[in-house]
Amino acid sequence: MDKIYLDYNAASPLRDAVKQAYIHALDIYGNPSSVYQIGRDARKACEDVREKIASYCGVATRNIIFTSGATESNHLAIRGNNCDAILVPYDEHDCVLSACKMSQKPVFYLKLTADGYIDDASFHAAIATCKDKNLRPLLTMMKVNNETGRIKDLSIYSQIIRQMNGLVHSDAVQAFGKIDFSDWTWQTDMITLSAHKVGGAKGLGILVIKDNIPIVPLISGGGQEMGHRAGTQNVPAIMALGAFMECVAQSITHTKNCKIWRDKIIKTIKNHNPDAVIICDDDNVIHNTLYVITPQISSQNQVIRADLGGIYISSGSACSSGKVKSSHVITSYGYDDHLSASGIRISMGFNTTDTDIERFCDFYTGLKNFIS
Repeated sequence: MDKIYLDYNAASPLRDAVKQAYIHALDIYGNPSSVYQIGRDARKACEDVREKIASYCGVATRNIIFTSGATESNHLAIRGNNCDAILVPYDEHDCVLSACKMSQKPVFYLKLTADGYIDDASFHAAIATCKDKNLRPLLTMMKVNNETGRIKDLSIYSQIIRQMNGLVHSDAVQAFGKIDFSDWTWQTDMITLSAHKVGGAKGLGILVIKDNIPIVPLISGGGQEMGHRAGTQNVPAIMALGAFMECVAQSITHTKNCKIWRDKIIKTIKNHNPDAVIICDDDNVIHNTLYVITPQISSQNQVIRADLGGIYISSGSACSSGKVKSSHVITSYGYDDHLSASGIRISMGFNTTDTDIERFCDFYTGLKNFIS
């Protein structure tokens, strides 16, 4: 039986063009910091991709910093800036929450509504405290939630933060290659990107830093990346990113088209289990993503039973321990521990087919046999 992969928000297969670019780059063995020809070749390959990313984001090439991954980019943005305090929603990725804790700055945690939006009272209370204490705030808020697919509007919050001479950072990993950047990059000062959720290679992150924003590097040494991040660049992953940029428009269109599959899954779930809860059951989501709570059966049970049937799903964000755990995102939306431990995430991608969705719907329908 064919395997069905529905966990693209954790990682995706390499696109064919990306794989070929990565393989080709393995022969470009020069160090990009070396002055001789093969070093210059490697550097030019990296700079060509940097220019593509800069053009896509509407910034200069000097604003693009390559890192080892989104986790490092988030830490650099959050811990390396010169703000006095941090505002962060409770539903951020674990690496963002960890970076906030490590910053040694006052952290104001923002509550969420049941629909996955920022609670206005919580935000304004944090702003009032920052004003009273004369703290310059950094707001770090993801553009798209990695578990629920909720799309967030940064514009209202960024206006208030900037009136206080603060900064706005957005973890946009789940937005990259899924929605157009052109209408919201102006709302941020720093953006974290990574392509391995949409067919790019792992081991590469991007931090977009607007001009005149001082950042203290977390890793010092050779002064690579305009002094923001020391260490030899990952040339194969960077060239793979360049290949992905050639099909980014196609990737965005595909994500929009996933709505048909998402709607089909939702219809199946509602028809066969009226007790199920669809999180963020509206159109203001990334259409490749669906989070559903089935109260009668645990996340772990669902994930394991899907695995036994050759279907790969998750209970939320990929956990470094490899264990299935309850979702802090769902808890932050106001759901109790039992419900947050009974959810699964389905995320589709460029290799998903109608047959894959049919197989998942059959799997979910069959779960009723295991509900006690």
